[in-house]
This record gives sequence, C-alpha cells and structure tokens, in this order.
Amino acid sequence: MHSRLLTVVGISVPAKTGAGVPGTQMISILTKLFVFSRDHFTCIFCGKGVPEVELVLDHWLPVTRGGGDDLRNLMTTCTRCASQKGDRTRSEFSRSLREKNLSATASSA
Repeated sequence: MHSRLLTVVGISVPAKTGAGVPGTQMISILTKLFVFSRDHFTCIFCGKGVPEVELVLDHWLPVTRGGGDDLRNLMTTCTRCASQKGDRTRSEFSRSLREKNLSATASSA
C-alpha cells in the first residue's frame, strides 16, 4: 500500500532495494523517505522533482566501487539521471555533465 501511494506521487520505492546485490542490504522505506525529504524531493543533478519526474535513491560512491547504504552515501536522483550516472561517482558524473554542457554551448555559438 505505501509503495503504491509513493509511486503515485512520483517516488519509486521498490520493496527490495539492494536485495540480491552483493554487499548491499535492503533500504527501509523510512530511510528512503528521510533521504528524499533531506534532498527536498528533488534530483540533485537536474533539479527536477515530483511530479515532473520519478525519484529514486542512488549512491554517491557506487556499491560496485565499495559504497554502502548509509545515509551519507545516499542521494535523491530522478530515474533518467540515475540511469545516465551508472557506475560513476557523483563528481565523475557531474564533471561529464559540465563537459557535455560546455561542448553543446560551444557548438551552438
């Protein structure tokens, strides 16, 4: 019921986040809501929020690179930015976004 309600307002809260991924644990709904609230229900990369985009949790340091599920390593992203970020750290992804924006600006000038 709770996950269905949260999905309706644009927040993806799968029941088994992290389940089956080596080195991760399930992230509770309360933890997810805390992180979403802390980040003002807004993607930290594109600045879009509910209801414009669906929000998910992502890791600053990816789990595949040694990151954990503690609050300091969790952030709110939209599904599009999370997909584009992939296995990169936040700083690596932010740098690639800046470079992409700079090249797009240079080519349009």
